[in-house]
Amino acid sequence: MTVEYMLRQICASMPVVLHPEFASEFSSLVQNTGLEDRIARVLLSRMELIRTCGLDFLCSSGNRDFEKLRGSAAGLYSIHIKGNNMNYRVLLTCTSSGKILLHTFYERGGKKSTNYAKAIEIAKKRMQELTAGRR
Repeated sequence: MTVEYMLRQICASMPVVLHPEFASEFSSLVQNTGLEDRIARVLLSRMELIRTCGLDFLCSSGNRDFEKLRGSAAGLYSIHIKGNNMNYRVLLTCTSSGKILLHTFYERGGKKSTNYAKAIEIAKKRMQELTAGRR
C-alpha cells in the first residue's frame, strides 16, 4: 500500500479533507524510511477508530494514540503514530463536515523532545485557509 493510495482510501471511506499541502508533506516525511507501508496502515487504522468511536471519546478514554491539544491549540487534535523507529504526529481538526488533516511532523523523544509550537502555528494557519475558502 502506497502512502498516496492510503490517503485516497481515508478520503473515500470517511468525511475527511486533506489540506492541499498535507499529502505531499506526509509522503515526503515517510518516504524512503522503509516503514511507508506500516505508517500508512497505522494512520488508516487510527482514522477508522476516529470514525467508529469519535475523537473526544478516544482522547478522554486514556488512549495514548490520540490527544486533544489545549491552550493556544484549542480545536486541534494529535494522532500519534509511534513504534520501533517511528514517532510521527498528525494534527487535525473537526468541523461539521468532517475531519481535516492539517499537518504532520516527526516527534523527537528524550532530551530533544519536539516543541509543538511551530507545528501548531502551521496547523492553525492551514485551518484558517480552509475555513476561509482560500484554498
